[in-house]
Amino acid sequence: MFVCPRCNDVLARQKSAIGHYWSCKACNGRHASLATVRKISGLGTRKDLWEQVRNAPANDKLNCPTCPRSMKEVTLAMDGGDLVLDICPSCQFVWFDPGEFEELPQARKEEPPPAESAETIQPVAREVIAAAELQMSLNQVRKNVDRTFRPHEHQLPLGKSLLAFIVPVEGHNPLYSVPVLTWLLSALVAVFGIWMNWGGGLLEMPYTERVIGVSADYGLVPAEAGRYGGLTFLTCFFVHFGWAHLVGNLCFLWMFGDNVEDFLGRRRFLLLLLLATVAGGLAHISMDSSSQVPAVGASGGISGILAFYALRFPRVRLHFRFLALGYARMWFPIWGIFPVWIGYQIFLAKQQAAGLSSVSAAAHLGGVAVGVIFFILWRNRE
Repeated sequence: MFVCPRCNDVLARQKSAIGHYWSCKACNGRHASLATVRKISGLGTRKDLWEQVRNAPANDKLNCPTCPRSMKEVTLAMDGGDLVLDICPSCQFVWFDPGEFEELPQARKEEPPPAESAETIQPVAREVIAAAELQMSLNQVRKNVDRTFRPHEHQLPLGKSLLAFIVPVEGHNPLYSVPVLTWLLSALVAVFGIWMNWGGGLLEMPYTERVIGVSADYGLVPAEAGRYGGLTFLTCFFVHFGWAHLVGNLCFLWMFGDNVEDFLGRRRFLLLLLLATVAGGLAHISMDSSSQVPAVGASGGISGILAFYALRFPRVRLHFRFLALGYARMWFPIWGIFPVWIGYQIFLAKQQAAGLSSVSAAAHLGGVAVGVIFFILWRNRE
């Protein structure tokens, strides 16, 4: 399933006499392979076309519908003026905005050379020609398979491969800026979590008393939501109970936060995180406003980031490794995992409302709501 990079609608596959292409019913954009385009246009006569693609600047605002990589803006000099095409150097597909396809130069019709009769070609020569044509066909098949499979996108570095035993690991999704806020927030959460859980001499009290005390001081207590002027809506983001809680949230913040910050920019990213954290706290309070049990963890804010990421980068793959299956590695596109995760959170929220769950799924759903709103507002940010 391909998605329109302009309006995020699903592209419809069309069949024509020269091959398949994909079109968007909403914006009338078209998506076709470079080989298909060459059949009907004069681009095939331009020997320097691919050199222009290699040297063209990347358009980080337009991702290829076929793969998650950025396309390149290639400017072609035409008789009626310059024509700018968006071409993916990885999968060799072209995206046409409305009107661009019609501006392509028409292919010149050349008269075919007179065919030689079978009698004039010696049997040995015919065998040589057939063998050469077969070899050319095999070479083209190999090139197409290599380009389509792109094995480097399915392989993980050693660190990510080991991490995939614990949490899902993000596949190929390149960055175009340094995610300073994501790194800074991850460092602050890690430092506070280590101090809280393993501080030892920093707090002279037993581990259990120390963790419970810090959670009560900085966590969000529904019955006392106005403490410290409401600051516990934010301080609870840094409080984590145990290493699994801390490491899990850090992994997801690091994994999804960098691309969301890269796309939205630092200010909007910080606003998304703040509002998702507050919305998650309000959703948690709505379940039981008289509760004295503090809510802790960054998962409300991270859920907002996850929702935006899943909607903006639906084709990115998440990788898993399973010991029970002989170290097998499996991957799934995030558009297939995210709805399942949402359904699970709704189930947990019902359990939470009945007092049967200690996980605040309501906080997760509150954060998701903010992430969806941000996606609606800024999905096509220029």
